[in-house]
Amino acid sequence: MKILDTQTGRIHEYGSNPHDSLYVNNDGRYLTYFNLQNGDGSGVGDYRFVCDDGKIPSESETADAIHAEVYFNIGGFNKHSFWIIDEYGRKVCRACQFPFSEFQSLHYCSCCGRKMYSEESNDE
Repeated sequence: MKILDTQTGRIHEYGSNPHDSLYVNNDGRYLTYFNLQNGDGSGVGDYRFVCDDGKIPSESETADAIHAEVYFNIGGFNKHSFWIIDEYGRKVCRACQFPFSEFQSLHYCSCCGRKMYSEESNDE
């Protein structure tokens, strides 16, 4: 699921920023993006969900948008990842780049929730 910041024009994958969150309204009918750092979101702010071509569904020319079937992957399609060492020597989740800390489980990423495996393991 990709998020466009209309102020900067930057697009990022949901979950790649530790400030990403999803807000559910009071009656449970609507889900919107919310940035915990700046308090802005897609409901009444400057963020938009976009398709793979970087455009909102009504402007997109992807097959999904043309056929009115835009669904975003919010972690349900790929439920595992690996701990890897990044360029700074930190152990991070390969899927969302969130750093591992001693206060979280080694078996699950505390950011994206994926079940974690070691690179050497074939435990899939």
